[in-house]
Formats: sequence, C-alpha cells, structure tokens
Amino acid sequence: MTGTVGQCGRCWKPTLWPLVSRASQAEIRGSFSPISWTVSGVRLKGEVRKLLSTGGKEVLFKAVIQSIPSYAMSLFRLPKSLTDEIHRLSARFWWGGNERSRKMHWCTWKRLCKRKMDGGLGFRDLEVFNRALIAKQCWRIFKNPDSLASGTLKGCYFPDCGFLEATKKASGSFLWNILLWGKGILDKGLRWRVENGTSIRVYKG
Repeated sequence: MTGTVGQCGRCWKPTLWPLVSRASQAEIRGSFSPISWTVSGVRLKGEVRKLLSTGGKEVLFKAVIQSIPSYAMSLFRLPKSLTDEIHRLSARFWWGGNERSRKMHWCTWKRLCKRKMDGGLGFRDLEVFNRALIAKQCWRIFKNPDSLASGTLKGCYFPDCGFLEATKKASGSFLWNILLWGKGILDKGLRWRVENGTSIRVYKG
C-alpha cells in the first residue's frame, strides 16, 4: 500500500506515506511531486525576479524557496532526482532564464552552496541538509530512549543493543532505512565519554 499526499490550501504535508511498505522508486518520487510543483511556481516566475535586486533575490531564495521542502526533509529522504530538479530550478531562478531561454550560469551550483567566507553564497545543498535533518531525528531517538518512537523502533530493529549499534536489516522498513542514512552522521561525529566505563565492551570485534 502506498501513501498519499495531503494538500490543504497553500500548504503541503505528507499525511499517509509508505513508511513500512515497499513502494517503488516511481511511487516515492510521485509522492513528493507537489514540492517540485511549488518550487517551480509563481515564486520562480520571471515577473517576480525582474522586480528584485541581487540581495532581494538572495533573501527570497533563502527565506521562501529553500524552506519549501524543509518539512518533508525533516521526515523523509527526498529522492536524488527531486533534489537535482530543485537545484536546477533554483539555478535557473538565480541566473535568470525560463523554459524557452537559458542564460549563462557563471559558476556551479555546488560552489554557490559554499559558505560566503569560502567564496559561495551560503545556499543549501538539499541532499546534505536533508541528511542533517534526519540525523537530528536520530539524535532525538538516541537521547530519549523512553519515548514511544524509540521503544517501538528498539523492539523491531535493535532489541539487544543500543541505537548507535543498530544495523541495516533485510526486513527493514522504508522509515528504518531513512533513519540509518541519517545515523551515519552520528556514527562519524560522536565520540566516547568514558565516565565509569560500564558500557565499554573491550573485547567487541
């Protein structure tokens, strides 16, 4: 059973989604299509862009356009095809152009996503930002082991170990695989605090 997308006026929020089902990539991509529709909507039209200075475009882009997929990215891993499409639409908005005419892009989008001190404009790389938001959810699971979500996941996927030691399972749900993707950041960034040493397993291979 695949999920559906709930739309309410101007907002877009996923209501039912293939969290535990095995939806195809096409179905997953289709579930997020309202995001790309919104990004490519009136906010990216040339009429709006012509009225703005470079600084105004930057503010509009960061405050409005890049915030559109933030809610979905805090819960799900967006397909790479979708993030690539949003980057393409964003570059078109920044450099100018439309469906019929394409203007010169003077540097890569990856460079624009660098910090200003590094020569970029501080735009978000959506794939990196998406993973960071999922890692934030993983941190909440790790820090709140007594919560309902943590207890449910522990019973299903890591009954005999902690969340940080949990691994991918062949029977893992779509949601669990998303969390493991975000947990990779915690695995790289967290360090041991020895304290009394009761949780350290010296002979673990």
